[in-house]
Amino acid sequence: MSKAINELLRVKDLIQINMRVAQAELEKVNKAIEVLRRAENQASSVSSQRTPVTQSGEFMGLTLQDACRRVVGEDPMLPSEVCDILVQRGYPVPELDLELCDLHRRFYMNVFVTLKRLADRKDLVRGTKDGKFAVHKPAKEASLVPVHGPGVSSPI
Repeated sequence: MSKAINELLRVKDLIQINMRVAQAELEKVNKAIEVLRRAENQASSVSSQRTPVTQSGEFMGLTLQDACRRVVGEDPMLPSEVCDILVQRGYPVPELDLELCDLHRRFYMNVFVTLKRLADRKDLVRGTKDGKFAVHKPAKEASLVPVHGPGVSSPI
């Protein structure tokens, strides 16, 4: 009879071990459900706070290239500075189903690529600022009017 009792005790121990493992797995599943519910709630609250993006004011009808050309000055500007100015002045950021930081990161990348293309096409001048890629408008071309004015001959 002690052999039967020992066998039952062994089975009982195995069941308890399996119950602890199952309980730990159940806790993981509950945590995952909680995380997903929080993410859904945050996504719905963020999307309900967003308003439709419309172009108005300074950037009405402008492409991103044209808006970048308008914002960039004669001093070197980092892509992040251009991006921040565009957002501050109301350039419409496309509304996507993304978290706010992902949306900003994607817009920044679009601005960065646009600035590089404009620099490659010589619409803007490639430079550096604080050791990083920057762009600025080309220096104004020399005037075709002589320095001494029209009709005045040069002393040379």
